[in-house]
Amino acid sequence: MIKGQNSEDRKVSAAKTHTFELMGLLDLFFPKTCLICWSVTAEKATVICVSCAANLATQSYSPYEFNTMLEQAKTTIAVSRAFAPFLNTGENGGLIRVLHLLKYSRHKFLARDLVALSAPGLHSFFSYHQFDALVPVPMHFTKILQRGFNQSEVLAGELSKQHNLPLETQLLRQVKRKKSQASKTRSGRQELDSTIFQANSKRAKRYKHILLFDDVFTTGSTLAACFEALKTQGIPEISYLTLFYTPLESTSSRL
Repeated sequence: MIKGQNSEDRKVSAAKTHTFELMGLLDLFFPKTCLICWSVTAEKATVICVSCAANLATQSYSPYEFNTMLEQAKTTIAVSRAFAPFLNTGENGGLIRVLHLLKYSRHKFLARDLVALSAPGLHSFFSYHQFDALVPVPMHFTKILQRGFNQSEVLAGELSKQHNLPLETQLLRQVKRKKSQASKTRSGRQELDSTIFQANSKRAKRYKHILLFDDVFTTGSTLAACFEALKTQGIPEISYLTLFYTPLESTSSRL
């Protein structure tokens, strides 16, 4: 017994010791595995191993270099900036499976890991540009009841914490249900009713530059519909941020 330690302190200390012993047994019988290569990994901080993390197909950001995602977005609307740290290509198939686990298996804890893995690419993006708020693409309430949560809002919440950016979830809402984009072809995704989203006129007056966030950019139709709703309320500048960008020539996984 430690001198000066009362009975309550001893109980807490014993409980912590028991917890650590239990965690050790869990690691022994249920070792942590990488969610990409499924090998046993010693890393505790993330859900993928160092080797898989090093082989991710990532993008760096510079406002002075050609930006394919930005140029693609500008073919339909006058977006200010656009960036995604990961490419939706075959090299990132394992990481895309992690996103699927988040979206379709309700593993919300994976949002922290996905955002942490995106940090190197996003650091340069946020160092060059400042935004008034981060606005996740909203989800219709019936879809939230079906899925249990809006994955874009969960991911945006982690981005907000890790990059010290105000999160705004009351500015934009989805007023009409749209069909799932995951099963559509690229041309089918381009056909999206711009009236499915509405922006709050009073809250819109607070902002001059909004950063719209979604998990994946394929054709940009969903973000473009959000853009139109925000522009209608007079927000001067709107930029895009997604975790994944699907190149036009890509035959990558549908998300």
